[in-house]
Amino acid sequence: MQTVGSSGLTAMTTAQITAMADSDFTSCASLLGGVSGYSSDQETALANVAKRATVWGDPSTWSSSNIQQAGVIVQALTTTEIQSMTWTIDEVSRMGDFDGWDETKKVAIVSTWLSSAKSNDASTITASELQSLSHMTCGLSTAQISALTTYSSAADSVGEVTSCSEQQMVEFANLAKVIYTSNVASWSSVQIAAVGVHIGGLSQTEISTLTETQIDNISPAHITYMPSSAFSGLTVTQIGTLSTAQAQSTTSTQRSALSSEQLTALETVSGISYSSTTSENGK
Repeated sequence: MQTVGSSGLTAMTTAQITAMADSDFTSCASLLGGVSGYSSDQETALANVAKRATVWGDPSTWSSSNIQQAGVIVQALTTTEIQSMTWTIDEVSRMGDFDGWDETKKVAIVSTWLSSAKSNDASTITASELQSLSHMTCGLSTAQISALTTYSSAADSVGEVTSCSEQQMVEFANLAKVIYTSNVASWSSVQIAAVGVHIGGLSQTEISTLTETQIDNISPAHITYMPSSAFSGLTVTQIGTLSTAQAQSTTSTQRSALSSEQLTALETVSGISYSSTTSENGK
């Protein structure tokens, strides 16, 4: 199993997973738990193997090593099972390596950790902890995000997290305005880059004040995750300053929120006539 690679593991049928020997699972648990691309049925089958009494047993008894080895397989556990487990920052950070979480399960992991390790006080989350949470950052409530005190030291890491909701993005943008200045037009290129994907948490009015230099420092990968309500705040002139890569990273949802003048400007810089494109594979 260790020689088949990720593609081989994701090609396993649920029947093959169910028939897996205990020893095969335990010897390859880290490999199995580190693969992205499983279907929900495959994850469920793997979780059922892990929960065998002859393997790891009930999730409430899983050790720190078990949880970290399980990795993405934890996504198939129930919220109740997740809440019964012991969570330290090491396990939470491991879960943050993976996207695709059900919102309630992500919240369950973070809230259980906060309850046991932080007395439910998000303001005590350290900079190193915040930097390590990755996708688990988006398990924080908006109130918990607003209570963070170490954002300034972890902004560049938080700014790379792409799975937060629009409301969470707004809260992170609000934190940036507290530490940098509420006048976003004066943010430096370094600050723009640090805010990262959460630039999408700014209001339309704030987006419309960004300078050409600031816009140039927004990664094309981050453009993709801007809510359409924020992206449509770009003026025709601002859109005209986008790079080809930035323009081509836009989504159909973002483009549908643009006026005809904005869309024309976007087509000009991207070199693509979106109005005549009929199949864009989600873009």
